[in-house]
Amino acid sequence: MKFRRFAVDASKFNLIDKVLNSSHGNSFRPQAGKAIPDMCVMEAASWVTGRESKTDHPECTDGHLTSFCISMNDALSEGSWFDEEKRVYVSADELRAKYLKPLIPAIINTRLIVHYVSPEEKAKGYLPGTVIDIPRSEQTTTLLNQLMNTHHSWMDELRHQSLDVVEQKLTERTDRIRALAKSMKQDIADYRVAQGWSRPRPTTLLEDLADQEACEVIFAQKMPVTESVPS
Repeated sequence: MKFRRFAVDASKFNLIDKVLNSSHGNSFRPQAGKAIPDMCVMEAASWVTGRESKTDHPECTDGHLTSFCISMNDALSEGSWFDEEKRVYVSADELRAKYLKPLIPAIINTRLIVHYVSPEEKAKGYLPGTVIDIPRSEQTTTLLNQLMNTHHSWMDELRHQSLDVVEQKLTERTDRIRALAKSMKQDIADYRVAQGWSRPRPTTLLEDLADQEACEVIFAQKMPVTESVPS
């Protein structure tokens, strides 16, 4: 059995700083000689993986993570905040690029999707495109509940706050989402081992995906699109 492995296109990833928006693709801005549509963070995640049509619910990302990221994206609305130190206004789009863009490499591959099955596996009910239901670990459940319990109150707390407070809350929220995504990836790795679909392996790659610099190294190494069970 083989599973889909979504990789980030580095050239696209480097272009999305100026197009992250709350408009969900209703307008276009020229970037590097190309007309790239404005995108919310999840549309950008779909676009940079380059493996599906434009959507704000990409199949490569767990549905809860998608919901949390869209809420963060839209909570910023179209406002701006004054930076007292630099004496300039910081726009919502700049905050999206600073805090939401680095989340994209962390939240992809948080679902296990079948890519190829043998005739024997097909007879057992596995089909290409099937999303495997992964049991959640206690850690994943705890992190998920923490985010869900503060889902609406967190967005309300952003309103009428200073830039320092907004950035502090964005940092805390993105850290929690990154931790949840990492835990989900570990659940997937553990489940694959338990099912005999892969061998135990270090989780360094899963951890490094949350770090932008490490991710750029991984891009250069051309991550495989699919992973198969070792022979």
